[in-house]
Amino acid sequence: MAQRSLREITDPNIAVLVIWEPMLPSDDEQAARRATTFVGDSRARQFWTPTPWVGEAFQGPLGLAAEPAWDVYLVYARGIRWEGDVPPKPSSFMHQLRGRLPGDRILNQSRLSEELRSQSAAN
Repeated sequence: MAQRSLREITDPNIAVLVIWEPMLPSDDEQAARRATTFVGDSRARQFWTPTPWVGEAFQGPLGLAAEPAWDVYLVYARGIRWEGDVPPKPSSFMHQLRGRLPGDRILNQSRLSEELRSQSAAN
């Protein structure tokens, strides 16, 4: 999980949004409530949605053709807003969807920390 990356960045202005959606048969609201303990950062706001609509919305911006985006870590520069039906392309992202998104963007804790630190310093 990217929790370690969050601990390494102390900027109180970083906003973290965690969306829990049903992607596996065992995913339901109760499982999402239990999973919220994995992201114990005070800057994190966590949400449950009973359908994969958020993951589906991010298919296009991430270049996924056949499935919703999930197990992805999206980084946005300050000031980027979601306006309209399609979310904006992230400034940077990492994922755990081997073989479905670029291999050089597979989740790497150290690299994610550096990208978050870079965004924090730029703002």
